[in-house]
Amino acid sequence: MSLILSLGIVEIMILNLDQLIGFNLPAISYDWKYLGFLTLLLIVVTIASGLYPALFISGFKPSKVLKQNLAISTGKLSVRKVLIGFQLFVSQALVIAVLVIFTQLDHFLSNRI
Repeated sequence: MSLILSLGIVEIMILNLDQLIGFNLPAISYDWKYLGFLTLLLIVVTIASGLYPALFISGFKPSKVLKQNLAISTGKLSVRKVLIGFQLFVSQALVIAVLVIFTQLDHFLSNRI
C-alpha cells in the first residue's frame, strides 16, 4: 500500500516541480524492469525490517526477564548501536542533500542562462 501511495506522490510532485522550474520533466515509464525492481525492493525491505525485531525478541529468556537478572552490556558494539548510528547518519545525509538541492534550485531560478 505504501509503495502505491509513494508512486502517486511522486507523480504529483513531478507535476509541481515542472511548474516550479518551468521545464517539462519526462514522465516516469512504468515498465516491467522498473516495477520488478520496486517489487523486489519492497520484499527485501519488508523482510529486513521484520528480521531484526524477530531476532532481538527471540533472544530474550522469559525467566531472566521476569527475574530482572538482565546484564547491561557496556563497551560492546551491538547491532542496536550500529543501527542507531546508521539511522543518525542517514538522517543527517538527507538533511544535507535537501539543503544542497534547495540552494541549487534557488541558483537555477535566480540566474537564467
